[in-house]
Amino acid sequence: SHKEMVFQTPNGTYKIYPVAGYSTTGTGGYVQYDFGSDSEFLSYVDRFVSASTFKSDVTITAEDQIVMLSTCSYDVEDGRYVLVGKLVKAS
Repeated sequence: SHKEMVFQTPNGTYKIYPVAGYSTTGTGGYVQYDFGSDSEFLSYVDRFVSASTFKSDVTITAEDQIVMLSTCSYDVEDGRYVLVGKLVKAS
């Protein structure tokens, strides 16, 4: 299993540590940018962790940044597989 991925941008290099992966639909409501509180953000993340198709030792705190990578999934109409990862600036 892969414990980390590398994400390179013009602004720097980041590591992505997989937290959860799950299937949904294109209208699954998985994209959210603003949160009213830390607990709202953590509840959002917990929703994905509980639906994940794999177990991860990576934990998310309210101070962390996450990234979501989405690709087509053909197990349902308009399906998506979403990988949620913890985004960390590489040193």
